[in-house]
Amino acid sequence: MGEALGSLASISAAGVLLSTILLTPDTASTRARVSFTLLFIGGCAFGAMLLNGLYGISKNNATPSWCLWSCAITAALWLIFYLVADVARVPYVTRPFAIAGQNVLLAYLISEGMGSWLAMMHLDDWYDSLAGPHLANAMGRSIAAGIVVLALTALLNRVGFRLKL
Repeated sequence: MGEALGSLASISAAGVLLSTILLTPDTASTRARVSFTLLFIGGCAFGAMLLNGLYGISKNNATPSWCLWSCAITAALWLIFYLVADVARVPYVTRPFAIAGQNVLLAYLISEGMGSWLAMMHLDDWYDSLAGPHLANAMGRSIAAGIVVLALTALLNRVGFRLKL
Protein backbone atom coordinates (compact mmCIF):
# COMPACT_ATOMS: atom_id res chain seq x y z
CA MET A 1 0.00 0.00 0.00
CA GLY A 2 2.93 2.34 0.67
CA GLU A 3 4.05 2.45 -2.93
CA ALA A 4 0.58 3.48 -4.08
CA LEU A 5 0.14 6.16 -1.44
CA GLY A 6 3.25 8.18 -1.56
CA SER A 7 6.61 6.45 -1.36
CA LEU A 8 7.54 6.95 -5.00
CA ALA A 9 6.03 10.44 -4.95
CA SER A 10 8.02 11.31 -1.84
CA ILE A 11 11.27 10.11 -3.40
CA SER A 12 10.49 12.14 -6.53
CA ALA A 13 9.70 15.22 -4.45
CA ALA A 14 12.99 14.79 -2.58
CA GLY A 15 14.81 14.67 -5.91
CA VAL A 16 13.10 17.87 -7.02
CA LEU A 17 14.03 19.52 -3.72
CA LEU A 18 17.65 18.48 -4.09
CA SER A 19 17.79 19.66 -7.71
CA THR A 20 16.65 23.16 -6.75
CA ILE A 21 20.13 23.84 -5.37
CA LEU A 22 21.31 24.12 -8.96
CA LEU A 23 18.86 26.96 -9.63
CA THR A 24 18.49 29.06 -6.49
CA PRO A 25 20.75 32.07 -5.88
CA ASP A 26 21.29 31.03 -2.24
CA THR A 27 23.10 27.89 -3.36
CA ALA A 28 25.12 29.26 -6.26
CA SER A 29 28.48 28.46 -4.67
CA THR A 30 30.01 25.02 -4.42
CA ARG A 31 30.29 25.37 -0.65
CA ALA A 32 26.56 26.15 -0.29
CA ARG A 33 25.61 23.22 -2.52
CA VAL A 34 27.82 20.80 -0.62
CA SER A 35 26.53 22.08 2.74
CA PHE A 36 22.89 21.76 1.69
CA THR A 37 23.44 18.28 0.28
CA LEU A 38 25.23 17.10 3.43
CA LEU A 39 22.37 18.46 5.57
CA PHE A 40 19.88 16.77 3.26
CA ILE A 41 21.74 13.45 3.56
CA GLY A 42 21.98 13.79 7.33
CA GLY A 43 18.30 14.69 7.70
CA CYS A 44 17.14 11.78 5.56
CA ALA A 45 19.44 9.32 7.34
CA PHE A 46 18.34 10.58 10.76
CA GLY A 47 14.67 10.29 9.79
CA ALA A 48 15.26 6.78 8.43
CA MET A 49 16.86 5.71 11.70
CA LEU A 50 13.99 7.17 13.72
CA LEU A 51 11.35 5.38 11.65
CA ASN A 52 13.22 2.10 11.31
CA GLY A 53 11.84 0.71 14.58
CA LEU A 54 8.24 1.44 13.59
CA TYR A 55 8.21 0.19 10.02
CA GLY A 56 11.51 -1.52 9.27
CA ILE A 57 13.29 -1.18 5.95
CA SER A 58 11.54 -2.81 3.03
CA LYS A 59 11.50 -1.78 -0.60
CA ASN A 60 8.63 -4.17 -1.36
CA ASN A 61 6.49 -2.64 1.40
CA ALA A 62 7.69 0.87 0.51
CA THR A 63 8.34 1.78 4.14
CA PRO A 64 9.22 5.35 5.11
CA SER A 65 12.66 4.20 6.28
CA TRP A 66 13.39 2.71 2.88
CA CYS A 67 12.30 5.93 1.15
CA LEU A 68 14.50 8.06 3.38
CA TRP A 69 17.51 5.77 3.00
CA SER A 70 16.98 5.83 -0.77
CA CYS A 71 16.97 9.63 -0.72
CA ALA A 72 20.08 9.81 1.49
CA ILE A 73 22.04 7.34 -0.64
CA THR A 74 20.96 9.00 -3.89
CA ALA A 75 21.95 12.43 -2.54
CA ALA A 76 25.35 11.07 -1.46
CA LEU A 77 25.94 9.60 -4.93
CA TRP A 78 24.80 12.86 -6.52
CA LEU A 79 27.26 14.78 -4.35
CA ILE A 80 30.13 12.50 -5.40
CA PHE A 81 29.25 12.89 -9.09
CA TYR A 82 28.81 16.66 -8.67
CA LEU A 83 32.23 16.99 -7.07
CA VAL A 84 33.91 14.80 -9.70
CA ALA A 85 32.10 16.13 -12.78
CA ASP A 86 31.44 19.80 -12.03
CA VAL A 87 33.94 20.81 -9.37
CA ALA A 88 37.06 18.74 -10.10
CA ARG A 89 36.19 18.24 -13.79
CA VAL A 90 37.68 14.78 -14.27
CA PRO A 91 36.85 14.07 -17.94
CA TYR A 92 38.11 10.49 -18.13
CA VAL A 93 35.63 9.53 -15.40
CA THR A 94 32.67 11.57 -16.61
CA ARG A 95 33.04 11.09 -20.37
CA PRO A 96 31.43 7.59 -20.48
CA PHE A 97 28.43 8.88 -18.52
CA ALA A 98 28.11 11.89 -20.83
CA ILE A 99 28.17 9.65 -23.91
CA ALA A 100 25.58 7.25 -22.49
CA GLY A 101 23.51 10.18 -21.21
CA GLN A 102 22.99 11.43 -24.75
CA ASN A 103 20.45 8.64 -25.28
CA VAL A 104 19.07 7.77 -21.84
CA LEU A 105 15.87 6.23 -23.20
CA LEU A 106 17.96 3.69 -25.11
CA ALA A 107 19.96 2.81 -21.98
CA TYR A 108 16.72 2.36 -20.05
CA LEU A 109 15.21 0.10 -22.71
CA ILE A 110 18.39 -1.98 -22.93
CA SER A 111 18.40 -2.50 -19.16
CA GLU A 112 14.69 -3.38 -19.09
CA GLY A 113 15.08 -5.88 -21.93
CA MET A 114 18.17 -7.55 -20.50
CA GLY A 115 16.22 -10.23 -18.62
CA SER A 116 14.25 -11.24 -21.70
CA TRP A 117 17.35 -11.26 -23.92
CA LEU A 118 19.25 -13.42 -21.46
CA ALA A 119 16.29 -15.82 -21.28
CA MET A 120 16.14 -16.06 -25.09
CA MET A 121 19.83 -17.00 -25.13
CA HIS A 122 19.30 -19.44 -22.20
CA LEU A 123 21.72 -17.46 -20.04
CA ASP A 124 19.22 -16.35 -17.39
CA ASP A 125 20.12 -19.11 -14.90
CA TRP A 126 23.81 -18.29 -15.29
CA TYR A 127 23.12 -14.57 -14.80
CA ASP A 128 20.99 -15.27 -11.71
CA SER A 129 23.71 -17.45 -10.21
CA LEU A 130 26.18 -14.55 -10.40
CA ALA A 131 24.23 -12.74 -7.67
CA GLY A 132 24.81 -15.29 -4.92
CA PRO A 133 25.81 -16.25 -2.30
CA HIS A 134 27.19 -12.94 -0.97
CA LEU A 135 26.21 -9.30 -1.25
CA ALA A 136 29.55 -8.61 -2.96
CA ASN A 137 28.56 -11.00 -5.77
CA ALA A 138 25.25 -9.18 -6.30
CA MET A 139 26.96 -5.80 -6.27
CA GLY A 140 29.59 -6.99 -8.74
CA ARG A 141 26.92 -8.36 -11.06
CA SER A 142 24.98 -5.09 -10.90
CA ILE A 143 28.09 -3.01 -11.61
CA ALA A 144 29.03 -5.28 -14.53
CA ALA A 145 25.49 -5.10 -15.93
CA GLY A 146 25.58 -1.31 -15.66
CA ILE A 147 28.88 -1.17 -17.50
CA VAL A 148 27.53 -3.42 -20.25
CA VAL A 149 24.40 -1.27 -20.63
CA LEU A 150 26.46 1.95 -20.75
CA ALA A 151 28.95 0.46 -23.22
CA LEU A 152 26.21 -0.85 -25.49
CA THR A 153 24.40 2.51 -25.35
CA ALA A 154 27.63 4.36 -26.16
CA LEU A 155 28.36 1.97 -29.04
CA LEU A 156 24.88 2.38 -30.50
CA ASN A 157 25.18 6.18 -30.09
CA ARG A 158 28.50 6.13 -31.93
CA VAL A 159 26.99 4.31 -34.94
CA GLY A 160 24.14 6.86 -35.01
CA PHE A 161 21.30 4.92 -33.41
CA ARG A 162 18.97 7.36 -31.62
CA LEU A 163 15.60 7.00 -29.92
CA LYS A 164 13.31 10.00 -29.93
CA LEU A 165 9.87 10.59 -28.52
